[in-house]
Amino acid sequence: MDIQQQMAAAQNEILSLKEEIKESTDELQTTLNSVSVLYQISSELSGIEDKAKASSTFVASICKMFSVDVGILIEVDKAGLSYTTLEGIGLSRSEASELAGQIEGSVFENIYKDRKPVRLKQPGDGTLPEMVRHLSVKSALFIPVIPSAQPELILLCCRMYAGEFSFEEERVINILGIKFAETLDRITAQVTVEESLSLVNTTIESMSDGILVADSDWNIILYNKQYTSMWNIPQEIMYPHDVMKVIQFVSNQLTDPIGFMKKVEDLHDNPDARTTEVFELKDGKAFERNSVPQRVNDKIIGRVWSFHDITNTKQAEKQLEVRIKEVEELNGFMVARELKMVELKQEIKELQARAG
Repeated sequence: MDIQQQMAAAQNEILSLKEEIKESTDELQTTLNSVSVLYQISSELSGIEDKAKASSTFVASICKMFSVDVGILIEVDKAGLSYTTLEGIGLSRSEASELAGQIEGSVFENIYKDRKPVRLKQPGDGTLPEMVRHLSVKSALFIPVIPSAQPELILLCCRMYAGEFSFEEERVINILGIKFAETLDRITAQVTVEESLSLVNTTIESMSDGILVADSDWNIILYNKQYTSMWNIPQEIMYPHDVMKVIQFVSNQLTDPIGFMKKVEDLHDNPDARTTEVFELKDGKAFERNSVPQRVNDKIIGRVWSFHDITNTKQAEKQLEVRIKEVEELNGFMVARELKMVELKQEIKELQARAG
């Protein structure tokens, strides 16, 4: 091979390497762009606590980041029989509201059944909803969104001007669909927790007993107004959520603070103990306290105290004791009187016998 041929071969090799470098650079840039988009949209969804806002943010972000002219998010009912539009961009409000119907026989049926993305390079009349057929759609993308805790969704992305959806765009939008589903699950879980807490709070606030709940480290996690009212505890005592600080405040109101603190220490040393005690206050009141461990799957995670005002009961018991004592004293007097009468009658008989 002469020098010219060697130079030509070297130039071809250089051109080939440049082409490979360009392809690698383009691929790297595409990956970086995808990562950037994933991060940006995921960040936007992460702080949202409302389903409707999450849906509108998700569709708007997809349309903006991927040059989507029409973005439609439909919701399939739990039975999988019908669908309605949850969010729509690029359609009028009336058009979006009319985009609803039965899943069976619709363009969404196979997407719902297969739960896989579908990319259409040149969608025909039968592959898009009737509402968007007149828009001269050049490229379309169907993405299933499958939350675990609520109805399934399908995202339809349509382009009328930009190029076809690439495989990379399909992959990234599908990942974002998974992220969106996770966001919806998080929102649903948060709503469930808030509803449960609301129910618990409403329940304990309706109780006549004072309730105090602490975790295993004896930090206050729940209490009702009845509890603070019974013990006249100011808010600044409750705010640090320290049970021992509250107990110290309470003990100063008792006739036997040392005995009370000893029982508290016993509970601390025996987390599985269940106790019932009665405490008398310096102002004459009396509270009955029931204390039980709080368990989750047989693991002790805290303690629940309930306080019942038994002042009236204790006062009634004391009055009854006084009355019983009075009756007993009266009965004793009456018995002694009867015995004395018997003795006197006996003496009279004996005197009469002697006189006769």
